[in-house]
Amino acid sequence: MKTSPVKSISAFEKVKCPKGYVPIPRNTQDKSLLNYHILDANNPVTYNAGAYVQGNFSYGASGTACVYNPKVSKAQISGSALHVRGGLENNISQILLGWHVYPDLYHDDKSHIFALWNSNNFKTGCYNTMCPGFIQTDNSLYLGQPIQNTSIYGTEIIMETLLSISQDVKTNNWWVTVQNKALGYFPTEIFSNLREATQVGWGGFVLSGAGEDIPFPPMGSGHFEELNLLHSSYITHIQYLNATRTNGCPMYKLVNTPKNLPTKCYDVEYYGERSEALGCFVLFGGPGGKCNS
Repeated sequence: MKTSPVKSISAFEKVKCPKGYVPIPRNTQDKSLLNYHILDANNPVTYNAGAYVQGNFSYGASGTACVYNPKVSKAQISGSALHVRGGLENNISQILLGWHVYPDLYHDDKSHIFALWNSNNFKTGCYNTMCPGFIQTDNSLYLGQPIQNTSIYGTEIIMETLLSISQDVKTNNWWVTVQNKALGYFPTEIFSNLREATQVGWGGFVLSGAGEDIPFPPMGSGHFEELNLLHSSYITHIQYLNATRTNGCPMYKLVNTPKNLPTKCYDVEYYGERSEALGCFVLFGGPGGKCNS
């Protein structure tokens, strides 16, 4: 396995607010795709290629994600994220944190850091700071911020971003951390059922509301998963906060992957811990295409 690319931390467009102020992006919410949630396994316009652990109480998830810039069309999204999720099927609350390309939201074709929260079984919630919910505390990094440098497939130029969602033990608020910087938090009160997570996960996703005649977009590098970090999209150093609030790597036998992925479009594989340099990791990706035909 190729495991020694020239890795670098993804750079963000520089913003620095004066002390006491925080950046607030001026984006307009695109509501046309909010009816289709990117982690809904029963959604015909969404594919989620990830690894997840379900059943035990968890209080956070983290990992190092490689960042690409897949080409997507209008009414499409492609990206990679980790998530925490609580509640039963009829009362789901969750937070996603990662990067995505979403032209209808940002009016560009760049990769952006993002968070998405939902409560009351997807009845409330939004991306980034498009609605009341996320409390920004950092004055230089913010949700929705463009990522300047992304990975180049087949080369040794791999750009990464460090991601973490964790619950504060005193307040039960959920903190969002990017590149080891705490951006802010989601108050526990906005969630109907997220005092603890009953599912945590890591992987890639695509969404296409563009119609049956438009191919699904590529995921990650746009190539299928293979045991080569120069070709595959990945999240390495996967950890989650278990019931004792101790960081750990998910045991291979506890990890599930989706069963409904169209194999001609996307794939995913969780490899556990193969080396100290990578920790536990998941590989995923694919070219997309006419996945439903």
